[in-house]
Amino acid sequence: MKKKTGLALCLAMIFLLSFATYGEVKDHSQSLSPRQEMIKLVQELRQYARAQKSDFVCIGNNGLELMMEKDELVSENELSGMLAGFDGMLLESFFYGSDMESNKRTPLEHRMYLMDALKRFQGAGKPVFNIEYANDPEIMGSAYRQSQRAGLIPLAADRRELNNIPQYPATVWEENASPITKLGEARNFLALFNPDRFETKEEYLQALERSRYDVLIIDAEYQGEWLEPADVARLQRKPNGVRRLVLSYFSIGEAESYRAYWKEEWNKKPPAWIVELNQDWEHNYRVKYWAPEWKQILYGSPSAQLDRILQAGFDGVFLDVVDVYQYL
Repeated sequence: MKKKTGLALCLAMIFLLSFATYGEVKDHSQSLSPRQEMIKLVQELRQYARAQKSDFVCIGNNGLELMMEKDELVSENELSGMLAGFDGMLLESFFYGSDMESNKRTPLEHRMYLMDALKRFQGAGKPVFNIEYANDPEIMGSAYRQSQRAGLIPLAADRRELNNIPQYPATVWEENASPITKLGEARNFLALFNPDRFETKEEYLQALERSRYDVLIIDAEYQGEWLEPADVARLQRKPNGVRRLVLSYFSIGEAESYRAYWKEEWNKKPPAWIVELNQDWEHNYRVKYWAPEWKQILYGSPSAQLDRILQAGFDGVFLDVVDVYQYL
């Protein structure tokens, strides 16, 4: 994800004007709230993927609040449904990186707000990963230690764009020589969503291949080119030859104008299921994720996003923008 440009700001104005004609966002299923629609979508995606690959895993980004309504945990029945959709969860800025600022301490209130849901999720035997945004080595070290004490699998990212392999610590945190075939076996991970700092695909693959992380979470594309099964297979081996997991980034709550599914005419006249530009991220547009047209882009045909991820041989997906329901 890249910084805004003048073009992005112009497109934002076009989308805001277009959005004014939409009215309120009320066309989801009458019996389901936006939160419940998101849970339903995640369940559909996981069920579809597992029908093709039985050990396929789904990690949600910032999805713990799906377990809550009006600041309280939902009923056991709802919790069971939500838990059934996720094999793991990823948090951001649990300790550092508040307000999109690296090194800025996250208020204690934020952690306390999520604590019941976090404990419930961990108590179900599901791992929770955590990205802390910091570029000060002392703070990065503190972030790793605090995350570990909280039972989280940590990464201290020194670039918020997640476009590099952090240089601190000098060796991978809790480096693990054992094979990783399940999420719960992981002690560390790398999230590298934007490979634009690598000049060639081969340079990108080699850097990932040499890394010693237990889990890699990457984009399935390099500059618009989908990774091949052979590429993914290379990355599924640590330098010592043992297995590790490689997951693909997969945005389910926002459309991205740099993907192949995006149509040029949408820049001037967006379809009704596109809601608005996300002002924090260029080229990202919030969507009515329950819309059949959007779901067709996500899964169910050879050209759909999830189907292509499966075809490439990934072990699972990182479901981004799960929390978009809060905006709708």
